[in-house]
Amino acid sequence: TARYIGVGSYSGSTIYYTICEIEVYGYPLGDQLSELSFVRTGLGSRYPATVARANRVYPYNGLTGDVYSLPLEFPGDEAFNFALYLHGHGYLDLYLPCVYTVTGLIIQGSSVHYPYYGRFLTYRILYAYEKRRDMLTYYRDLENNGAVSFSGPRDEKERRREVFTNPFQAQIVRVNALSSSGRYAIKLDLLGFPNDTNSTQIPEEHMNKTMVDGSTLQVTLKYFYHLNFMQFNRKSAGLLRFYLSFEELAGEDEVFKVYNTTWMFNVQSANQSLYFPQVLQPLKLTFHIVNGSLSPDELSLLGKMTNDCPDGFTPHFDVCLRTITVVATQEVAQKHCQSYRWAGQRGTLFMPKDAMKMNFIIGKYYDWEVHVGIRRNSSTGSWEWFDGEPVSDGSWAAERAGNLYAVWRPWFNGLIPSGSSTARLYFVCQIPIVIRPNSCTKGPMVYYMHPSMCSGCNDDFAKWTDTDINIRVAHNDVMFIDEYFMNRTTNFRANTQDFWIFSSNPLSSPPQINSNNVLQHFPCVESCK
Repeated sequence: TARYIGVGSYSGSTIYYTICEIEVYGYPLGDQLSELSFVRTGLGSRYPATVARANRVYPYNGLTGDVYSLPLEFPGDEAFNFALYLHGHGYLDLYLPCVYTVTGLIIQGSSVHYPYYGRFLTYRILYAYEKRRDMLTYYRDLENNGAVSFSGPRDEKERRREVFTNPFQAQIVRVNALSSSGRYAIKLDLLGFPNDTNSTQIPEEHMNKTMVDGSTLQVTLKYFYHLNFMQFNRKSAGLLRFYLSFEELAGEDEVFKVYNTTWMFNVQSANQSLYFPQVLQPLKLTFHIVNGSLSPDELSLLGKMTNDCPDGFTPHFDVCLRTITVVATQEVAQKHCQSYRWAGQRGTLFMPKDAMKMNFIIGKYYDWEVHVGIRRNSSTGSWEWFDGEPVSDGSWAAERAGNLYAVWRPWFNGLIPSGSSTARLYFVCQIPIVIRPNSCTKGPMVYYMHPSMCSGCNDDFAKWTDTDINIRVAHNDVMFIDEYFMNRTTNFRANTQDFWIFSSNPLSSPPQINSNNVLQHFPCVESCK
């Protein structure tokens, strides 16, 4: 975030001083803001509106700098998106860029000295799914259907977070002021997440729904979905109240909470949709019924099947990989990788066990040593990957010494012992790839020595020419693939022409490289049918 702060004055008998603030938003470089990688979408996620409209504001809005910004106290907070003084009983309309599931809001008053201090005491929320003000409707209590009146901050400095028991979808949200202490001053941000229009009902064959007992319904998903909302089609109306527990990581069950308080869901109508206040990717979902009853056939779940890999990761056979260009010790690197959650597992440091995974490191980090997921068992003396599998002799580029640590040296294409665990190096994280129904793991997105050489076994990789660097790359490739690709042939398309790749060539000595056979030695795999 970049800021420019200036002080100006106005001529006249009274001089007003203003503070101007400009914020520039962009994407973090590399992985410097790593904490953003594991923050769930949903509750606490702030998002911008495209425009705001108020019925009337005080003219001194332009003369009070305090109302436009906030100190950086919350992680990830820069400033409130909207801050102004309303003229008495009034309203503020927020227009959203698309349909959002609104889960709550953050509100604060202004602590500027008299006469500019003030805060909302009570207010109401209205919303509309379409961008039409004539369709605004009150946020209502499910039990009595009355419009809900919310309490404002207890003083001018408190940031009050209000979480909606029943999240709603909207493109317009109105804050309607009812009463105030001092001026009608408001600083406001909405909480929620954008609605995914690709969400569909999850097929019954993709999950198992069973009653554990009379008040517990358990749903086990066979595939990975981002869940957006629940659909209830009950035989009769009446209050249904329940809370959820879920399992996103195998064996780690947790109760759904908001600010350390168990979140209670309420359903009144016989047919009703209920939005998840937070997007979940569960292996298992358990409904703990407090009031009312619910049978498996009365519940449907809607969501979107997850991608093979999360944003920022590259699919590579059975794993998703992400290169981290921030140096760290092996311990810190492993903690960072474990912060990623995908396909029911935590991430871990990359474990280059086979030829293709070795080539991934060759392409990304040819000039730098990197941390990988390897350790030495102090009791047995044997080396093992972080998943417990023994490290093969072929993974070593140097003689194994008595050290407890090792790093990967790409230009040797192997492991070398390290005398210390405190070395700060680049690293690669891996997480499991999501396998979809009726599919298998496809060929890799492989990089060699230079990222522009090839983008993998598909139709869009770069042209190969008879240059020194291409010949050198070809030499390195064939030295690593003889066992994996022995007597194997496949074809691929390059520059609209089909080529056959033969990897059964004798590899005891480098082959003769020329413009006619460079492509012959490019390692590729067959795609899933």
